Amino acid sequence: VHARRNAQNAKEMREQMSTKSNDDGKGKIPTAEDFVEKFTEKTSEQMKSSLIIAAKFAQMVYGKKCDQSIAGTWTQVSRVPSSTTTVSDEDEKTTDSLCPLLSGLGAPAFVCGIVDRLTTTLTISCTDDYTLRVVDKTPLTKENVTETGLRGIGKEETRCKTKGGRKEYMLSGDVKMDGTNQFACRLISRGDGWWTISERSLTDESGKYLRERNILRAPGKKDVVVDRYFERSK
Repeated sequence: VHARRNAQNAKEMREQMSTKSNDDGKGKIPTAEDFVEKFTEKTSEQMKSSLIIAAKFAQMVYGKKCDQSIAGTWTQVSRVPSSTTTVSDEDEKTTDSLCPLLSGLGAPAFVCGIVDRLTTTLTISCTDDYTLRVVDKTPLTKENVTETGLRGIGKEETRCKTKGGRKEYMLSGDVKMDGTNQFACRLISRGDGWWTISERSLTDESGKYLRERNILRAPGKKDVVVDRYFERSK
């Protein structure tokens, strides 16, 4: 492959130099230094392109790491001030009700009202480069710990029980191409095709606010998406 590229480079250089000679009318014959200079330029361009491709591939294969930027303690807020976001006031970031997600899981309506009134606190950490740990707590509930490796959804699953202890699910984790960390719960007690997925990422580069996106996926139904926002505790 390299031999073919080098041959092609040499041919292109000869053509370019020949054209240049005819244009200036001097009929100059390319020297060895001319060939070296042109070859070096071409090779540098190819190496730069190859390095970019290699870097992207390495990020895809080895870059599935725990996001240290979201580590810390976070307190739920009703909204993110518009002055800290790049969106218009009409698109202001506000915390959604959990009712659509809870009702999709069969929870009674009165539970939604109670849950929405509670303020959740998150403590996020990376126990190693490839493991994410999230501890969530409300004034009425004990600490709930979720921890798993980020090797891919459905890979290296851990069997877990729900908070009530009546149902089981399979927990796994992943990292999206943009670096967002994910928890994925395969709801085996409900049958094939039932999933809940939670994603957490910073809203902007300031690192002051966090978005938690919760997704309910069920067979034959449109995904339910609920966003909640948190402020980093001082």
